[in-house]
Amino acid sequence: MDKRLTSRKKTIQFYKTPFFGVLFGVFPILFIWAENKLQVTPGVVLPVLLLTLAGVMVICALCALSFRSAARGSVFASFLFLFFFTYGHLYSMIGGKSVLGIDLGYLKFALAYGAVFLAGMVLLLKFIKRSESWTPVLNLVSAALVLFNLVSIARFQIALQAAPDKVEPKTNVQTSPTADLPDIYYIILDAYSRAD
Repeated sequence: MDKRLTSRKKTIQFYKTPFFGVLFGVFPILFIWAENKLQVTPGVVLPVLLLTLAGVMVICALCALSFRSAARGSVFASFLFLFFFTYGHLYSMIGGKSVLGIDLGYLKFALAYGAVFLAGMVLLLKFIKRSESWTPVLNLVSAALVLFNLVSIARFQIALQAAPDKVEPKTNVQTSPTADLPDIYYIILDAYSRAD
């Protein structure tokens, strides 16, 4: 009976340990790897992943020390990671386009993004005291996101190792001399000089 209670207390304590900040920090790298697994090898991604993990852990530790709470520090760090990793993607979608009659160049987009970030920080600092109650849910969500991408990557890597080598060896192809053939030029027009 005592062993069951001890085991249950450890499980509850594990769920209340705020590790979601670290998982949210490495999730974007895993997501990009999972989406581009045909083009990227583990040897390229793993150094970037380890460097990102080290940076994320340092930021989470600094936030935890600043707020004197691991849960509040993890919430704030997750907020920072969200804005850091989404900036480039949002700029590629919105930047350079006209929104509500305003042309969003790099500077205007950065200012608007910074304003949203500051407003989010103010709201977050207002409600961050309740973050201990969010910890189990945020742990579960972050773990599910990371696990989903890790499973996708692992399945692909296992299938890649198990697949036979389908690349046929190159053969030497004999070509005929091209001295008598005429030169052929292709002219490809990108755009026309007239509007019509």
